[in-house]
Amino acid sequence: MVHVAALEKTYQKTDEWIRDIMGELHTGDPEIAYSALHATLRALRDRLTIQENAQLGAQLPTVLRGLFGGRPVHHGSKHQRGVCRQAFIDRCCREACGSRR
Repeated sequence: MVHVAALEKTYQKTDEWIRDIMGELHTGDPEIAYSALHATLRALRDRLTIQENAQLGAQLPTVLRGLFGGRPVHHGSKHQRGVCRQAFIDRCCREACGSRR
């Protein structure tokens, strides 16, 4: 197997994120943490403006940037930005649970 330092670093950072989320969710299942992270990044992507998406994406480990990428559904439209906190959480839960079926 070939080891590239930059890739090793991003895999380590991604592993840290998954482990942190596992702790927050009180689960030993990394698949649950991954689903929650994926759903949350997609929901964030759809709420933020294009500029905010670029700024956030630049701060993510390379592997996670791929989860965050793609086209926002509404490009941070007023509709999405005005969604209440509970609606945002509900969406994340719905998508995380749906991705595990």
